[in-house]
Formats: sequence, C-alpha cells, structure tokens
Amino acid sequence: MLNEKTDIKSKTLSELEVFITEVLGEKKFRAKQIYEWMTGQQSSGYTMLEICYSIGIALGILIFFNHFGKKRFSVDPTPMEVEMRLYENDIQTTLIENYSRKGKEVNVDTTDIVSDHRT
Repeated sequence: MLNEKTDIKSKTLSELEVFITEVLGEKKFRAKQIYEWMTGQQSSGYTMLEICYSIGIALGILIFFNHFGKKRFSVDPTPMEVEMRLYENDIQTTLIENYSRKGKEVNVDTTDIVSDHRT
C-alpha cells in the first residue's frame, strides 16, 4: 500500500507504465488498460507533451546554432565561431609573448620568425 496519493490522471502513458510496473509491481499491459479507461481512447504513442517538447528542442537548436544546413538566419556568429576566434587570439597572444621573451619578432599570421629585434 502506498503512503501518499498519486495523481495518475495527469500522467502520460509512459509515466503511467513506469508507475504501474515499478511502484505497484504490476505488468506493463495494465498501464495501457488504465490509460484507456481514464481517457476513453487508445494511446497513439505520442502525447501533446511529447510533440511540443520535440518541436521545442528543434527550434532551440536552430536558434542557438543560428543556421540550418548552409542557410544562416542572421549575421551573428555561432557559439562555435566565437570560441574559435577566442582560441585563435589566445594562440597569437601566446606566440607573441613567447617570442618576446626570446628577443625575437614573429609574424603571428604565418608564425615565421622575422629577425632578432636586438640587432
């Protein structure tokens, strides 16, 4: 016997299956029977919550990454492009600092040593 009351009317079929099998210890087909008794219709496998969640995930990905295939929605850079620019700037800064300690000049675009700046 359960100590607390559980609202099974608000559960989807998959949540009801978990509740029936794990909490009550009944067989899985009982969940489908209870779902049909409560709603009066058979489950199509997809509830409104699952459909809205799937659409929301897809829209979130499109908005966050700012493109679909090769089509871009705006000129703003994607998070990956921002991180790549930061990485390139960090590499250039590190090269400049390392070569300035050695007393040499470096062209950060080609990473070739130009000459000693102390001569």
